[in-house]
Amino acid sequence: EQKIVAIASNRGIMEFMGGGAKKKAGAGGPTCLVMDEVDGMSGNSDRGGMQLLIKIIKGTQVPIICICNDASSQKMRSLKNYCEVLKFRRPTAAQIAPRIMRVLEEEGMKVERNALEQVVEATRGDIRQILNLMQMWKKKKDNLNYSDAKFKMGQNSGKDFDLGPFDVIGKVFAPDFKKGFVIRKSEPYFVDFSLMPLMVEENYLGGRRFANTPLADGSKRADLQELEALAVAAASFSDGDLCDTQLRRNQDYSLMPYHAAFTCVIPGSYVAGGLGRPAFPSWLGKFSTRNKNKRFFDLLKANMSVDSTSSATDLALYQIPHLRRQMLKPMIDQGLDGVDAVVETLDEYSLDRNDWEMISELGTRFGNPLSLKQIPGKIKAAFTRTYNQKAHKLKVARQDLKAVRRRAKAEAKREAAAAAGGEAGEDDDDEEDEMMPSSSSSSRKTKGKAKKRAAPKKKRGAKKKGGKKKK
Repeated sequence: EQKIVAIASNRGIMEFMGGGAKKKAGAGGPTCLVMDEVDGMSGNSDRGGMQLLIKIIKGTQVPIICICNDASSQKMRSLKNYCEVLKFRRPTAAQIAPRIMRVLEEEGMKVERNALEQVVEATRGDIRQILNLMQMWKKKKDNLNYSDAKFKMGQNSGKDFDLGPFDVIGKVFAPDFKKGFVIRKSEPYFVDFSLMPLMVEENYLGGRRFANTPLADGSKRADLQELEALAVAAASFSDGDLCDTQLRRNQDYSLMPYHAAFTCVIPGSYVAGGLGRPAFPSWLGKFSTRNKNKRFFDLLKANMSVDSTSSATDLALYQIPHLRRQMLKPMIDQGLDGVDAVVETLDEYSLDRNDWEMISELGTRFGNPLSLKQIPGKIKAAFTRTYNQKAHKLKVARQDLKAVRRRAKAEAKREAAAAAGGEAGEDDDDEEDEMMPSSSSSSRKTKGKAKKRAAPKKKRGAKKKGGKKKK
């Protein structure tokens, strides 16, 4: 910490490297402090490192460059407030190749431009690995053509890296129909076999389909060809769902290649073309909402089980729309005069205030024009007061979830406070024993005197009792 603070105070860095005589501040030229991998500060060894870096930045007199891999990381939130964020994109193969060509020319190695771009793409622009490969290959040959580069990079000379669904979704819709394209289009499926089918299904309608593909029928109009291609893709997704059901139900993972063909290869081939920015599957959010609504319907069915024998599905399809109308329309049309009618409806179906909120929320999915927003806040408050003032006979026992949560939190706080109080008392006693031995010894003496004073009283009482018994 002292060395970094000293560097940030514009002192010469050679003073701390032990090299030669000490120089005056600024004599060795301008100083710049570079902090690399700042997003890697984690664990007990780096605890407090980010706060210390921010403290140094506040009082520095020299430029400080902080380098990180992920500026959107949660760890970078506080540091970004004290830095100017500069984002750098990964250089393309066309940008890296000329610079590498210049280095190779000075080293006496001749490489074709397209061969060098092939190497750059295979290594994902890792200049260090490119130079190491060229140095290794130069020991055998002084020239490198495209076919040699493609052969060498196919022998596991590429860079190992992790790919996500957003990185490989473009390969599914690429207009690639050369030999082996089925295998190449099915490879992205195995990056994440649960998410990739959803990604393809979410984005196959938004792509720009190429008309001159081998699967296109030139005798038909372009719009009809596109409709037929979308129909084939949709039917393939249906077959993929059947395959996925069997795969998961029977744990038969030998069906994964067929699932990949139905969900990635066939749709990606018929709708091949350009794909813009891929969208995340919206089905996941809708599935979560469906599960939440299903829990609500099951709870309402249990609460209404005495007065209604319908299932949760019948309740959702037939009863909820009418119940919602009876519970909202009186207060919307009549205002305060409609509160009593709503309370009577709740009592008739053995429902409570929480059920009223659930029914009001669930009914929005039916396209009902009635909404809670149409009821003023004062009428809602009057409805709550009216309902709480009256006694209600609920035919199905239920718990107040809010009250249960409040009690659980209160008990947890009491236990934590008791534990903290006991630990604090023990710590205070230890500190007093260590820091103030005289006061602790005196307190012990006073405690001992108090015990001695109390003891004679007990003995006197015992003697009196004994005397009475003797008498």
